[in-house]
Amino acid sequence: MKNLYVLFIVLFSSIYVSGQTFKKGDTWVGSYQCSGNKLEFKLSIDEVQNDIVRSRFIFLSGDGVFEMIGKYNNNEFTFIGTNWVNNPNQSYVTLGLHGFYLNSPDRLIGNAISKLTFTEGNECTGFYLERKK
Repeated sequence: MKNLYVLFIVLFSSIYVSGQTFKKGDTWVGSYQCSGNKLEFKLSIDEVQNDIVRSRFIFLSGDGVFEMIGKYNNNEFTFIGTNWVNNPNQSYVTLGLHGFYLNSPDRLIGNAISKLTFTEGNECTGFYLERKK
């Protein structure tokens, strides 16, 4: 009976966490690696409908902003860059994000998804974000 109780708690916690991962108005702040540089950015959640998320990727070092659309399931998510709101450099391309939600503390980790491979070693790679409260 004790094992059944523990299993219930684990399953309920998993359902609860997946329902609370992204909320409209949330702001996540962190960084990613690109061309050997650590770049800071913010992910602003604009809309959440079921498992679909609309957000904005905002560069903290300048005025670049692009929209993203994503989908999540349990603790895993994938966001794809869609439209530029403001492209600070015409050679920039939007990125995608694929990763996982960690509940303690509220953190997103994963890899950036490049639309283009510029040269070997210059791709954008890992990222982390923390929810700002």
